Amino acid sequence: MSLAIINNVCSSDEYTMDNQSHVLDARRRQIIKRKVLAIGKMSKNYALLREHPELVKQLKSLSGNGKLPAGSLSNGEQGIKQAITCINQKKNTDD
Repeated sequence: MSLAIINNVCSSDEYTMDNQSHVLDARRRQIIKRKVLAIGKMSKNYALLREHPELVKQLKSLSGNGKLPAGSLSNGEQGIKQAITCINQKKNTDD
């Protein structure tokens, strides 16, 4: 009997609309989560650029085109140092 009462509380249209709003809420949460993660990554990259300008400048000068290699900031200070060593090793083997 209680199931019949609950079933009669909202129509099937109201139920599907409510279900769709949950789906939209989940999508919206996912979008916001992605944006927050992207802002976190950008904040980390800017902090790295601010804290180690000499390493960044050295890497940019070694890269040839004056730009940082793709992904060099993703591993932090160690990633920049590793990229510098890699470029130096390539230049030494070319000579």
